[in-house]
Amino acid sequence: PDDLVAVRCFVEALPGAPAEATPPRPVECRARPGADGSHTWLSITGQVVRDPRGAPLSLIGSIRDISATRRIEERERLVRDRLGRAQRMESISLMAGGIAHDLNNVMFPLIGMPEAILDELESPAPDLGMIRRDLADIKSSASSALEVFRDLLTLSRSGSHLQI
Repeated sequence: PDDLVAVRCFVEALPGAPAEATPPRPVECRARPGADGSHTWLSITGQVVRDPRGAPLSLIGSIRDISATRRIEERERLVRDRLGRAQRMESISLMAGGIAHDLNNVMFPLIGMPEAILDELESPAPDLGMIRRDLADIKSSASSALEVFRDLLTLSRSGSHLQI
C-alpha cells in the first residue's frame, strides 16, 4: 500500500542512526487485512541500542494498535464534511429564498399591471395619467428584474468552482 514507503524509510534509518540521535518519529501504517477485510492501523516506534563503539546491539521499539483512533478520526472527518455540505446547502437555500422574493416583487407589476392597463383602455374614458404611471411602474420593475438577473449571472460566474 501507499504507506509501505514510509515504513521502509523508518526501518532503513534505524541501524544507521548515530548513537546520540533522537529516536525517530513514530510511523503509522496499515497491517494486512484481517478476516473481515479491515486493516489494522499501527503506530511503530523504534530505536537501535548500540555498544560503546557504536555497533548495533539490539532494537527497542513498540507497536501500538491505533485502529480505534483512526476510525474515530475518519468518522469526525465525515461528520465535518457533512456539516460543511449542510451549511453550504443552507446558505444556498437562504439565497434562493431571497432571490425568489426579489423576483416575486419585481414580477408582480410586470404580470398584473398590463391587465389593468388593458381594462382601462377598454373603458369609455381611459385615464391616460393612470396608464402612464402603470407603464412607468412596469418599466421600473423590468429594470429591477434585469438587475436581479445580472446579480445571478455574476454570482454563477464567480461561484462556478463551488462544489457541494
